[in-house]
Amino acid sequence: MSTVLKASLPQAKPQISRLALTALVCGLLLSGCGSNPSKDQGSFQQAAIPSEQPQQTVAQLLKLARSSQAREASQYLLQAAQQLSEQEELSWAQNLLKNIDPMLLNNSDFIEYSILHGKLAMEDGSYFIAKDSFSSQRLAQLQGQMQADQKQRLGELKATLFTLLGDTEAGVQERLALRQWLNIDQLADNQSALWQTLMMESPDKLAALAKQQQQPLFKGWYELATIAKSQRDSIEQQQAKVQQWQLHNPTHPAAQNLPEDLRLLGRLIDEQPRKVSIMLPSRGKYSRAGKAIRDGFMAAYYQAKENGQSTPQLELIDSSQGDIVQLYQNAVQSGSELVIGPLDKGQVRRLNDSAQLSIPVLAMNYIQAPSNNLASEYQPLLFQFGLALEDEARQSAQRAYLEGHRRALVIAPQSSWGNRGTQAFIEEWQALGGEIVGEQRFTGKGDYSRVIKNSLQLDLSETRYRNLQRILGSNLEFEPRRRQDIDMIFVLANNNQARQIKPTLAFHYASKIPVYATSHIYGGREANKANRDLNGIRFTALPWLIDEDESLRLAVDEYAKPIPAYQQLYALGADSFALYPRLSQLAQVQQLQLQGRTGRLQMLSNGQLARQQDWAIMRNGKARALANLSQQ
Repeated sequence: MSTVLKASLPQAKPQISRLALTALVCGLLLSGCGSNPSKDQGSFQQAAIPSEQPQQTVAQLLKLARSSQAREASQYLLQAAQQLSEQEELSWAQNLLKNIDPMLLNNSDFIEYSILHGKLAMEDGSYFIAKDSFSSQRLAQLQGQMQADQKQRLGELKATLFTLLGDTEAGVQERLALRQWLNIDQLADNQSALWQTLMMESPDKLAALAKQQQQPLFKGWYELATIAKSQRDSIEQQQAKVQQWQLHNPTHPAAQNLPEDLRLLGRLIDEQPRKVSIMLPSRGKYSRAGKAIRDGFMAAYYQAKENGQSTPQLELIDSSQGDIVQLYQNAVQSGSELVIGPLDKGQVRRLNDSAQLSIPVLAMNYIQAPSNNLASEYQPLLFQFGLALEDEARQSAQRAYLEGHRRALVIAPQSSWGNRGTQAFIEEWQALGGEIVGEQRFTGKGDYSRVIKNSLQLDLSETRYRNLQRILGSNLEFEPRRRQDIDMIFVLANNNQARQIKPTLAFHYASKIPVYATSHIYGGREANKANRDLNGIRFTALPWLIDEDESLRLAVDEYAKPIPAYQQLYALGADSFALYPRLSQLAQVQQLQLQGRTGRLQMLSNGQLARQQDWAIMRNGKARALANLSQQ
């Protein structure tokens, strides 16, 4: 259940037991809700059940519905469903709504039915069903008959829904339309929700929306959001642009009440570190990864200097030489105000377990996968940032669920990496309400066909054919039939593995099942021809790799000639440069998302930085961007 919706539901106790309600519903279904309506009952304007009667319990309403004509019974069922929804008996409320013919409801009840039907669909994760409910032709025609509270409830739900579906423009329109129905306190909450919607959009899309908008209210919001999301501006440049925006938009609602993250800019300028120590390995098994991160940081550093931005004094420390706690103390004594690194998990743990940290540390790895449940385990000045597989696996589950899938097959390598990703996907999928119908592991040693054949249960189909052929004693025409209870496949694999898995799925009659994957399947632009084997796969994607105009990546490609396996680490280094002066901003504004080269970055309450990556689909061997959806 989304937290936005859950917060709005009263915590009331049910007025009727599940056992009693089950009996009543069964009786209601068996009775067919009374006799069919007569021909003269066709008007939608039939009077509603008198409102001056004392409110009946759910049990009483169901009994009344059981003995009533179909039209009146639908009204009683709607009232019962509304009560159950208020009591958070959501599945019971949904079951009652399924037995209502909305065509039998008068206009007032139809409005309430549509709002409740859409709300319950959203609670269930069926966002496209909710969208259909809110956009019905009849509901649109009844806009003029809605009461103020109905417009407010419907507008809030639609605004939340559009945000969840990644439709920023529609979400903003609903938020701004809501303003006329809200009091002062509600206006502040609505403006905060509007800003969160804007912050989920890419800078390029925000700039395009600002350019095409003519209304000052809308245009002002898009322009301000574009400034806030710019990843190429320093804090000083961003502050100057905000002040300029305020001069040009003095009457805009945000001019005198800036979003909290923008109000913090002045303080960030005063507090940003003047000296930074880069503590990454130059020797040992992590040396190549350390070099990639360091080079990504330095590329962003020199680009900032060329653009006239203020940059800190740097100190490079080899974390592979000596005790990490002592190296940290040396950095403090040399005057550093922040440390970036280390990369090794063991060293990050050592720093966390040592005496209280005196200056912030932006570690380039996680002690454990990002989670809000570990706040007490970490020192307050330890911030953890990395490329967690678990982040991407969870986002794959969220995306597939938002797009309407419920039964998943998981295909992953037999390895600790595969175990981590599989566990994260399954936990998130089941928490959302999805079902795992199968889990198969491959070794990558020529066993793709066998694993996929088993997972699709084609072997059972062939066994049934052989048995039937033996019984009949004659040859039969036969085409294997795969299992039909799968509506999506989650694949954990690298580029080479995925390029063998996807065609094998098609060979085994599964070409039409949607496939979701993590960014690890992508081999980069130079592998476009080979990537055609991945056509149709939806995958989490780093903006660094799919943004055609990423100037910093182009510079790194030219001078560092990075191999594909380390491209993500260059992006990690570049993002660490963008993050170092904004750590306190992200820590204080929990909903703030920074648009980075590795994705949209948001700090959890324990100091871990979680990533929401962009999405892409492979078409003709090329990664094509998909609209971002949201899981709140």
